Formats: sequence, structure tokens, C-alpha cells
Amino acid sequence: MYIFNRSLLAPAVFAAALFLGQSCEASSARSDAGSSSASTATASTSTAASPFDKPGFVTGVKDGRLWVFRADSDAGKAFKANGATPARHVVRPGVGPAGMTVRAPDAEDIVAYMMARPGFEVVEADGRFWIYREGTKEHAAFKESGSHPARHVVRPGAGPMGTTLRSPELKYITEYLGTKPGFHVVEASERLWVYKIDSPEYDEFMAKGSHPARHVVRPGAGPGGVTLRSPEMAYIEEYVVTQEGFITGIRDGRLWVFLADSKEGAAFAANGAVPARHVVRPGVGPLGMTVRSPDGPIIDAYLRAAGLAN
Repeated sequence: MYIFNRSLLAPAVFAAALFLGQSCEASSARSDAGSSSASTATASTSTAASPFDKPGFVTGVKDGRLWVFRADSDAGKAFKANGATPARHVVRPGVGPAGMTVRAPDAEDIVAYMMARPGFEVVEADGRFWIYREGTKEHAAFKESGSHPARHVVRPGAGPMGTTLRSPELKYITEYLGTKPGFHVVEASERLWVYKIDSPEYDEFMAKGSHPARHVVRPGAGPGGVTLRSPEMAYIEEYVVTQEGFITGIRDGRLWVFLADSKEGAAFAANGAVPARHVVRPGVGPLGMTVRSPDGPIIDAYLRAAGLAN
């Protein structure tokens, strides 16, 4: 969930990168290599879900750019019905999944989309973004009073698009930044525990309230250099390689990377098929993995998303 105060747009967040319908955009893996019809699926203009959809938003890729709409808006309904996009819109180059440029009817729609994480309520106030873990006592207190706690932690520039984050507890920011599709993350003693969704280990943790005594540790492998703990090394490996906007998989210790809406990615997800012709980058990936992909620019974009390249 996301609450936005329109009157308090932070200049730092909406600086010179905002344009109205202009085409001055940063390059991405999609525009460099993946925008051809041979490798990338066409825009989502039907009732089929886009791999970039989030709760409350509908999305679709057109000409290598990601369009974002509120699901209940007239513009969003028109886009889902026939692919119509508004002539007047806002552009944020390179901020989206896989380094895509994002377009939307309004600047706040882009920020709300980029800030959204399952299990958290994000509230904008004075250009800063408050992070509340849903179901916690702090979240309940905010919902009841509508006011933020005087005592809280601040992490300047730590959020999406360089936003400043505030929260009643540092652990909520750590969990927010560590949230990835397919995983539950739990902060404990400044370490981040990683569980696969629907795994028996997570069910046991929820039932007992304690983490397993027998587990694996990877110091500094998590977001921001946080140490990761998990019942299985495979969970950590899958977690670390997962990045929004990409389909990834580990084969024989090598990491395969595909754009989320590409034909190659769909084939890999369906039956593990990999292209005979591909690019190899030894040792550049997370945990020192060798990375393989249909195109070099896809690897470049993936490494930037993973914080392993500028």
C-alpha cells in the first residue's frame, strides 16, 4: 500500500529527469539489445497480466519503455482494453525494472509503483517515505493516530530512486529493502533470514517463532552488505540472483539471465531451454558466479540492478 501527499513532492525525487512526453531517455538492456521482435514480447495490451504488474497497478512494455497506470484509473482501463497511452505523460529514464525507462500519466504514479512492496505500507511526508511493516504494532498505531512516531530511524538516499526512508525501526527498512519476489525475509540481530515462500522451514518459523539452529550463513551477501542466514544454501543463492525485471536460474553453477518478458525467458521458465548462442561473462555475477545470457547488454543491466556495476 502507498499513500502519497501530492502537495509535498520532493525536488530531489522529481528533479531534471522528469519530462512531459519527451524522448530524451537513458539506454537500457531493452533499447540496446532486447527491443527487437526476435527477443522481446510485444506490449501487454490485453487482459493478460504483465510480468511487471504490481497490486494496484497495470503495466505494459511499448518500444522498450514500461508504461505504468493505476489499475482503477480511466487511463489504466483504456490501456488494458486497447493499449491506448496518453499523449501527455511523465517520463523517468532508466529507473524501472531491468533499467527500463518508465512512463506514466503522473509523476506520483511512477513513485508509488517503484516504492510498492508486498507486506509494507509506504507513506510520503515532506518528501520522505515512511516504511511500516503491515501487521506490526507501529503500523496499527499509525493507522489509528495518523501521525508518525517522533522517535524513528532515517536512511538518506537508501530507497528506490535515491529516496530517503524513515521507519519506527531499522529492521523494517532492512526487510523492506530486502524484499524480493518468491521469498520471505526476516531481520534478526542485524542479519537477514531468507526463506522460500511456502517452504516448510518458513511454516515452522511462523509456528514456533524461532529460526532453525542449523542453518547457513553468507556474510555481506545481502542488500547493503547485510549478512544472510537461511535454512538452505540454495535459498540464499536463489535469493541473491533474483532481480526485478529478470528471469534467472542457476545451472551447473552458472547463472542464466533473461529479460522478464522475453521469448527466451518464457522458454527458460517453461522448460529450462537455453539458447545455443549466448554471451558468457566469467565470475562477474552474485557470489562470483559466471553469467550467461542471450545478449551482453542484458548482463550489463542485470549487474547494475544487482549493484555489481555502475
